[in-house]
Amino acid sequence: MFLRVILLATAVCAYTSSSIGKNSFEATLGCLQYNSDTDYGFDHPYYPTANWRNIKQSTINGTVRMRMGVSGDKSAYIRLAQIARPFGFSVHEIVLGFFSDNRSYLQRYFRRSPSYVHSHQVFKLNYIKKISIFEPLMFTVEIYPNGRLTVTLDSEQHPFIDETDLGMPTQYIGFANWDANDTAVFYVDCPL
Repeated sequence: MFLRVILLATAVCAYTSSSIGKNSFEATLGCLQYNSDTDYGFDHPYYPTANWRNIKQSTINGTVRMRMGVSGDKSAYIRLAQIARPFGFSVHEIVLGFFSDNRSYLQRYFRRSPSYVHSHQVFKLNYIKKISIFEPLMFTVEIYPNGRLTVTLDSEQHPFIDETDLGMPTQYIGFANWDANDTAVFYVDCPL
């Protein structure tokens, strides 16, 4: 009888765990979370990467590696800046899943205020799977001293963004979404 109960309990546990499937949000364990629910022109905060626990900088070539992720409706923006209030300075932005066609790219612009952008330059467009509220899109960003930036999905070996632009900052990072009606949840400072 005891053996029959153990076998039945094992079968129920096996059925339950296999029918539910793997929890994709387990990929965010150890990450910090930032929720963006304001529009693109809002005065979003910038966070110093010097305070992050999991950011890695190579002592050999100076490359900075950081793992992060995003889930949401669409259009997630990761802003790279030299200072905490980068108005009057160039800002680089990693754009993920722009609107319905899932364009992703690197862009640089001069920002005079939270809502005023000038001298906009878009680098090559790339396409990724759609950003979803149901699972995080996890990736690693690498920034090299020569200005090369790569963004590689956890599930891929090759980057889907691989661009070079001089003066790629890593001191401060901000996060935004396009519209206040959209939601973007960023997972940052994730273990590598």
